[in-house]
Amino acid sequence: MFMKHDVIAPARMPEILRAAESALRAIPPAFGLEATVAVNPFLGQSGTDLATASALMARVAGESLTRPRAEFAAMIARGEISDDDLAAALIACESPFKPVDLAMLKARARTDAPPVNPLPTVADLAARVTGTDWPAVIARSLGLWAAGHYDRGQALWTPTPGREAYTAWREWASHDLTPEIAGLPGFCAHVAAAPDTAERAILRAAERLGLDEQAAPTAFHRLLMDLGGWAQLARGALWRAELRGGTDRDLAGLLAIRLIWEEALLTHVPQIGAEWARVVAAHAAPVVPTPDQVIDAILQDAAERAHQRDLARRLSAPAAVRSRPALQAAFCIDTRSEIFRRALEAQDAGIETLGFAGFFGLPLAHQQAGSDVVEDHLPALLVPQIRTCSHSPDEADSRIRARATRAWGRFRQAAVSSFAFVEAAGLTYGAKLLRSALRLGTDRAASSAPDILSAIPGPARAEIAARVLKAMGLARNQAPLVLLIGHGAQMQNNPHESAYHCGACGGHTGEVSARALAILLNDPETRAGLAAHGVTLAEDVRFVAGLHDTTTDEVTLFDDTGMFDGGDSLSKAREWLRAAGRLARAERAMSLPGATPDGLFARARDWAELRPEWGLAGCASLIAAPRSVTRLADLRGRSFLHSYDWRTDEGFATLELILTAPVVVASWIALQYYGSTVAPDSFGGGNKTLHNVVGGIGVVEGNGGRLRVGLPRQAVHDGQARRHDPLRLSVLIEAPQEPMAEILNRHPDLRALFDNGWVHLLALQDGRPVARWQKGRGFRPLSRRWGKAGFHPKRGDCAAARPCPRHGPALGTRFGGPWRRGLSLDHRVVRPAPIGVGIGHHQVDHDRHDRRQDLHAIAQLIAIDAGIPRCAAMDQLVAQHVKPIEQHRQDRGGILAGQGYVELLARPLELLGPVLISGNAMMVPPERRKDISVVQKDPDRPRKGRPHRAIDRARGVQVMQALKEGLQGVAFGQVKGFVGIGRVEGNPVEQKGRVRVIGFAFGPAQPADRAVNLQRHVGWKAVAQGTLTGLQLGMAQRSAWNGCLCHLRVSPCRHFPLSGSPIARDVKGLARGAGSISARHARYPAYHARGFRRNTRTA
Repeated sequence: MFMKHDVIAPARMPEILRAAESALRAIPPAFGLEATVAVNPFLGQSGTDLATASALMARVAGESLTRPRAEFAAMIARGEISDDDLAAALIACESPFKPVDLAMLKARARTDAPPVNPLPTVADLAARVTGTDWPAVIARSLGLWAAGHYDRGQALWTPTPGREAYTAWREWASHDLTPEIAGLPGFCAHVAAAPDTAERAILRAAERLGLDEQAAPTAFHRLLMDLGGWAQLARGALWRAELRGGTDRDLAGLLAIRLIWEEALLTHVPQIGAEWARVVAAHAAPVVPTPDQVIDAILQDAAERAHQRDLARRLSAPAAVRSRPALQAAFCIDTRSEIFRRALEAQDAGIETLGFAGFFGLPLAHQQAGSDVVEDHLPALLVPQIRTCSHSPDEADSRIRARATRAWGRFRQAAVSSFAFVEAAGLTYGAKLLRSALRLGTDRAASSAPDILSAIPGPARAEIAARVLKAMGLARNQAPLVLLIGHGAQMQNNPHESAYHCGACGGHTGEVSARALAILLNDPETRAGLAAHGVTLAEDVRFVAGLHDTTTDEVTLFDDTGMFDGGDSLSKAREWLRAAGRLARAERAMSLPGATPDGLFARARDWAELRPEWGLAGCASLIAAPRSVTRLADLRGRSFLHSYDWRTDEGFATLELILTAPVVVASWIALQYYGSTVAPDSFGGGNKTLHNVVGGIGVVEGNGGRLRVGLPRQAVHDGQARRHDPLRLSVLIEAPQEPMAEILNRHPDLRALFDNGWVHLLALQDGRPVARWQKGRGFRPLSRRWGKAGFHPKRGDCAAARPCPRHGPALGTRFGGPWRRGLSLDHRVVRPAPIGVGIGHHQVDHDRHDRRQDLHAIAQLIAIDAGIPRCAAMDQLVAQHVKPIEQHRQDRGGILAGQGYVELLARPLELLGPVLISGNAMMVPPERRKDISVVQKDPDRPRKGRPHRAIDRARGVQVMQALKEGLQGVAFGQVKGFVGIGRVEGNPVEQKGRVRVIGFAFGPAQPADRAVNLQRHVGWKAVAQGTLTGLQLGMAQRSAWNGCLCHLRVSPCRHFPLSGSPIARDVKGLARGAGSISARHARYPAYHARGFRRNTRTA
């Protein structure tokens, strides 16, 4: 990057050049529009934590790296961030400036953080004195030169082709009179007298500006951030050069150029010298986060822990290997593929989908037929190893047509001829525009297949194919038809189109990679050598490549070999893909403003469409595990899904590949969206409606100035609200912890991402998070009850044998009595149940007192613990958590109720299966329907030897026919909004509190954001029916509830007294409103019944 020190300045200020190089490497790289790749904008800060990086960015760019604090406060109020999340984040923070306790943290979350401003440059100080906007003058002047210098074919010629940036700029600026016209006399002479190399210019400027080795790093960083996208573009050139073993000095040249401007302005406006000295002193101070930046980092961590908790609840245990599937389809790990994979698997139980990086393990550099351009179809982290090309039958004619097309394009875009072209030939484009609008003949023409076999020697083909198949999990038990589906996007008049293509393919579509692998795997010579590499491939297995259009959810298949003889299977696959596309379009259209499923085709061809699709907005996690862990989960298109089974990974080579490539690429994507959302001025692409393409490399807003890189505002915002939730990536991997730790220790740069919280790493075991990576401590075990009520972040589990000092007693214990050990299941039932129950004491009549006990019992009976393995057998659950009924009868003096008492609850209880016994209620595991019985003992009354009442005996309560009919037809896809139990809250001394009954709605839609995946619970239908029963018990003698049941929507909240219930617990630390229904479906106010306090915490 720099010349050697002894060449340019023997023993003179080497610290300054080291400071300059540090500042240069703090700038993230950016790539051109032809192959846009998402980049981690905080790549240079991976060695520091979020709070320190926020302090640095506040100094050099005036940016805060978290969302506004008011949004955190709103998330806490809604219960999205629980007190457990806040406490865990607070404990994990090592800063001495963190709040002393949870109460202080929550109080600070409700106050606005002070605004941040960058330290001024000399240009900023001169502008205040002279009244001339020197930063704007510099940005415009430098932008005009850079647009020509970095042009990639848009201009007919460039002024200084092939020269380094600093040399080219000196030649140009020594004749540019723009600065002198703006009021800076002698600037051309100043440039002409500048040193001949960038290194010497940096050293001279540092001396004249008074920058020592302490002040220089952030002072240089400040100037580079002022250059915006031009500095990032030069950093990208340096990145590519170093990847191939070379170097590039343009970024150092840009720093020298900006320092020359600073020198000239300080000389021209000497009265700012004293103020500039104070700025230099501020730069020399250590970068230390303020208490507000520490608080924001803690809140950000808490938000990410809340997302992890929600994500963990959706996962399932890995299932046993099934019989041979009818169809296998390998998709890119892209989050948009998650939606389509769910839709495809819904077509038939014999369909299995896999996730793998979209370049399919082939490091290709590809040249299209008739083109001289070689494109890298692989992640930006890698170097191409295989070069392929496409051959057309009429190769010579293709080249001539391609050259004619390029010449015609240059004529249309040239500075002079473009005006004549519009006047003379503009009308001829009317027919083309009409065809585009009507979708007549506008389908993308299929390109020629890549010649992969000529690019790889014969003996190496089987080795490469075997390595790819093992990494994909296809080394054995393949389906007769295996689809290899790449992806790309379709849109018009969008300079950022490549940003919607496959990031693993270097910003190109995945078509080339998918077709190349299919050709390789269908090659007889390749298949013959697979057995020697440990891969078993049946004779009838055929591979077919495809391309998934993520804008329209159409899939195009390519049978390039012509050897596929399974016509019926291929036709059936096309039918399944078409049906899956319809489902995926219906789901995605709900999130696009003004979109309909069929209207997505028009959006893809609309020249004025700002949001043809959302891309990867919302991405927040990567899961590397068997597909069975996520198959039943609706991940809402927010997760990268990589198929991985560690049991078949020899030497954990695939695990290392996943951690060092897909995880890093996914983190770049997530942090690109994060940076473009929280710091759009520095890392965002600006407003699409103001964009002008410059040089074929990027866009500017208006007619010049700073290059805008990153994602445009329309990619993360719908015009009214933000569509991307800025979260750092959470990586969940089903693998042993020791190999993962060894891999991280071998890759320090990768480990730094996890150590400093830029990426979170959680180890899965049987589909459940069991450990979290922590800096300096490695993997630390998570509680079995992680994320559920009763879990103390610092102590681990709240031991059932003793009260938790923060959360109160375990479920199944009584207030005021001696502490005794409760059952583990009872201690864990708080969160997942669909009824929120709290404790309260009111003067009520006997019927209301009975109803209180009824609701209490129902809440216990339907509270299935989300932590129990989904596939556990009922007898295992009973053996783990239930005492024998006779022993319970002796211990509690309970009397089993007869058959007639439980007629109302027979069906849900029959579905529930396992016995739930706490200190006051139990359920007999039914062998026959008539054996079901439940008792509820009243702890407030001294009666012994008999239950207070059976839970089904509530006068005048009948399930409404409409709700009953609606329940009979319910399916997972019809549940629009469903919530879990939010909390059991109360005061163990006063024995006060409330119960909240939250309803749900039916309708033809996917679950809401915080919907419970009913299919993942053992007794999902029982839960639904139990909830309805609870609602009906609470609605007794209250006819006003009928008005809330509009179109089968039950959304109101209501309080009921539960005096002295044994499930009361002190959970002052739990989040408010955690059990509230999704805001999208909470359209009705809380019903204020006579004698009960109004609930003001509805969603």
